[in-house]
Amino acid sequence: SSCGSASACSNFYGAEGLACLWGEAAKCCLEQDCAGCSGEQCSLCRGDASRIDKCCKKTYYPNRPAPPVCQSWFRRTNR
Repeated sequence: SSCGSASACSNFYGAEGLACLWGEAAKCCLEQDCAGCSGEQCSLCRGDASRIDKCCKKTYYPNRPAPPVCQSWFRRTNR
């Protein structure tokens, strides 16, 4: 699948590029965790804070800035 494809990040370099790759990997992790869902179930699954945190942690790049999808997790874990 095109999940987590690096091509989504081809216009970004350096820290921005890493943030993009991390964000794509985290979104990919969510897609995989929520595979087979439908409708509202999908948005609830993809919007689940603990699941997002787990995916952000799993795909973590030691990087600033954190991608938008992982910012709340990043703020909580890097005080």
